[in-house]
Amino acid sequence: MKHFVKKHTHHFGLWALSGLLLIWSMMWLNNLDKQTAQNTLIKTAEIKSATSSAETMSPKILRYAQDDNKKQNDTKNNQPISASILANDVISGVTPTENQKDTIHSTENDQNEQKIPVTFKIISPTASKEFVLQVKPQSTVYDAMNELSKQIPIKFKQFSAGLGAFVEEIDGWANDSKTNLFWIYYINGQTAKLGVSSIKLNPNDIISWRYEQGKF
Repeated sequence: MKHFVKKHTHHFGLWALSGLLLIWSMMWLNNLDKQTAQNTLIKTAEIKSATSSAETMSPKILRYAQDDNKKQNDTKNNQPISASILANDVISGVTPTENQKDTIHSTENDQNEQKIPVTFKIISPTASKEFVLQVKPQSTVYDAMNELSKQIPIKFKQFSAGLGAFVEEIDGWANDSKTNLFWIYYINGQTAKLGVSSIKLNPNDIISWRYEQGKF
């Protein structure tokens, strides 16, 4: 027996080492399984927490998205559109909203209300007066003088057969054939070639009326 043990001593050492390695391996695997299980539990808890947060936030995100959508639609409905767009919509069968119709009418009214400045100089024997008026585009001198008559007395005589209006009196001074004194008007320093009903005004025109002798 002693001879056998002595002969196989190195074998016993190897067996003992193998046993220790086996025991260590089993313990390592056991710890690894425990760590993996723990990590799995942690990840599962994180996923549940994230899912819960997403479910909590989803209604808020949805509400914000709906509000943003509504604002964009309201903005589109309130955007000005031209009369030509309205016509195209009617042709294509698309009915503009009430807001769009109101905007179109408002835009057209604003365009119609745009006015141009003109200046009137009234020069009589006793005074020189100046008036700056805002008149509609394409207004005639007669149209502007109707506005001017709200600030200074003006009398017209209307002629038929397309001759239009004739100025008879301004600020108390009337045309007088006996003294040969008449109201003559100038456009930007040049004697007017046509009657007040025929000349259309441009922005910043200066219309001068002078009570003069021997000009008519």
